[in-house]
Parts: sequence; structure tokens; C-alpha cells
Amino acid sequence: MVTINRLFARRVRSYWVYQAKALATVMDWTVALYIVVPALLFAGYQYSRWWMEAPGWLAWVPLPLWYAGLFLLVLTGKVRYYVEAGDQLFLRQGTNWVRKLMARGMLYSLGAFVLRNGAALALLAPLLIKGYGLDALVLPRLLTVLVPVTFLLALAGQWGDFRWAGLKKWGLGLLLLMAGGVVFSAAVQAASAGGVPFWLAAALLLASLPYAAGKRLEQKGTFLHDADRELEAKLALTKLLLGEMAARKPLIRRRRPLLFRSSNRLFRKRTAENGLAEAQIKAFFRSRSALVTYLQLTGVCLAGARFVPHPVNWAIWPAAALLFTYYAKLYVNGVNEHPFIGLFRWKEGVRFTAMHRTTLGIMLPGFLAVSAVIGFTTLPWWGALGLLAGSAGAAYLTVSLLLTGAGRPPGA
Repeated sequence: MVTINRLFARRVRSYWVYQAKALATVMDWTVALYIVVPALLFAGYQYSRWWMEAPGWLAWVPLPLWYAGLFLLVLTGKVRYYVEAGDQLFLRQGTNWVRKLMARGMLYSLGAFVLRNGAALALLAPLLIKGYGLDALVLPRLLTVLVPVTFLLALAGQWGDFRWAGLKKWGLGLLLLMAGGVVFSAAVQAASAGGVPFWLAAALLLASLPYAAGKRLEQKGTFLHDADRELEAKLALTKLLLGEMAARKPLIRRRRPLLFRSSNRLFRKRTAENGLAEAQIKAFFRSRSALVTYLQLTGVCLAGARFVPHPVNWAIWPAAALLFTYYAKLYVNGVNEHPFIGLFRWKEGVRFTAMHRTTLGIMLPGFLAVSAVIGFTTLPWWGALGLLAGSAGAAYLTVSLLLTGAGRPPGA
């Protein structure tokens, strides 16, 4: 007879068997013998050395930086429920079963947080005790407050992910992240101080766990999102090992894009080249993942242009032109392979012209930003303006050179 406990144990066992099989695809005995085992031996040797004497480089690392790393570890915590999409046909006939399965998943996740945070603190123990002179009793106090903070932030993140969408999700998510940082900082300070502040913080955090868990179990309309999140968690390691081969389409949610919300024309003249370029440009700026990657590339290039010493930072200028152009070219190639674009019979000259305009339009904002930073930090104002003007011509030339043969007909 299937009971809720047996069902939950079967789900957990199935998850770990699947992860083991995924690891087995990339780790055979030769990898384990020549890479994993030596790495573990070296790590164990270094760990024992740290207990005898703190490493010299630790003097250059402030203690708050380690706490920031612990905060990042806290943010990656995920509360698991081990529900599946097929449960809506069977388990949801009895609501208590789904609720009990989710409750057991919460308890299991809480235990996983204890082990994970405890392992992280154990690894940092020689550095914190020998290097920074912390009392050994600080570590169990830290574990006591970090586990409920991880659990509460994970539940809050799931609640916000379901309730918010679009720009509101970004803004309120940032506020939630800042609030989590404040709670984490207060909990760490209380654990470091010990005494009454620690006991008050621990009691408050631990007492809030049943309340938060009950509110999460009472939340309606989240079953499909929970099942989708569980499948993503199960396939996370496989996607990491196999790239996008294991990617799964996310649950469809209707959202208004941040840019180009309307379908107004971008070009006055209506031609086949302009129509295709308009579709490619809108597809890019309406894609959140593409914009995030683009902003990340821009941020890295801007940081290099600003902080790399002169005149070495000038090497970033042509590198940025090539990087932005190559990224835009890859994205446009992906758009051109979309089934909708394939419905139309495009002439090769049309494809090349549209791709040239789209690639130039995508790479130009980031490249001009990098040019502005380099120009205004190394040249007088008139030289910086001249560099911006020259950057537009350099962008056109770079795009033309990299797109040679990319959809261009012979002799065109």
C-alpha cells in the first residue's frame, strides 16, 4: 500500500539516483582516480595546514567578505516539495496528500540547509578561528541563525516569483534582496555578539518558521509552478553537464516586454529588409535573457574601460567592438532560424541587409557606452566627442567585416 511517507521517500530516492546517473556520464574511474582523488587529497592537506597556521593571503581578505559569501550561499537555498505535474490527476483528488507531501519537502529542505550551511561553516572554521580569532562557539550560533534565514528567504523568493511579473518583479525583487541582506546582517551580528541578542534573534527566527511554512502551504494556484520548479531542480545538474540540450520551455506567463511594447514601425519606409530587421531588433530587445546577457557584457567592458590603466584600456575599445558584434551576430542567426521567419522566402540580399542593420543596431549602444568611458577618462571633451563620432564609423566597418559571407550572396 502506498503511503505518503513511502511516496515521499520514493521521490527523494528517484531524485538522487537521477543525479548519480547524470554524474556517471562525465565521471568514470579514470576521472575519479586522476582528478577527483588527488584534488580531495590536496584539499584535505590544505585544510589541515589551515588549522595549524592561517594562510598569509588571509590578511588581505576582510572578514565581511566571507560573510558576503555566506549570504550568497543563503540566497541559493531552494525549498523543495517533490511534487510532479501528474499529481494533479491523482494526488489532488485528496488535497491533504499534496499538502502533506509539500510539508515533508519543507522539513527535508530544512535538514538540507542544516547540512549545507554546516559544511560551509566547517570549511571556513580554520580561517575564521585561526585567521580572525573568532570564538569557536560563534560557528554553531551562526548555523542556528543561518538555517532559518535561508528557509525564510527561499519561501519569500517563491512567493514573489509567483505574485510578481515584469518590471514589478525586478523592482520588488531588489527590495526583497535588500531586506534579506538586512536580516542576514542583523542575524550575523547577533550570533557574533552572543548572549541575549543571539537568543532573541534565534527565538524570533525559529518561531517564524512554522508561521511562514503554514502561509506557504495555504497559498492557492501555485501547484503547476511548484511542479515546474521541481522539474527544473531535477534537471539542473543535467543542464549544467549537457548545456542547453536538456533545456525545457518554462511555464508560459503573459508579460508585457520592457522595451518595444507596441507594434509601431521602426523604419518609415516599408521594405522587406526593414521588415525583417524590425522583427529581429524587436525580438532582441523583448528578450529578457538576451538583454541581461547584453547588460552583463556591457558592464564588464565598462569596468575594464574605467579601471584598467591607461593606455592599456585602449585595447578594450576594438575588443568591445568585436565582442558586441559577434554577440549580436549570434543572436540574429538564432532569430533567422525561428520557424516563423522560415515561413517566408527571403532573398539572400534581403537577409544580409537586414542582418547588417540589426547587428549594427544591437551592438552600437554598448559600444558607444564603452567609447564614451574611454574617451572622457583619457581625452579632453572635444577628443571624446570625436571618438564617439569615429566609433559609429568603426562600428559600421566592424559589422561589415564580420558579416562578410553571413547570408550575403556572391558578388553582392
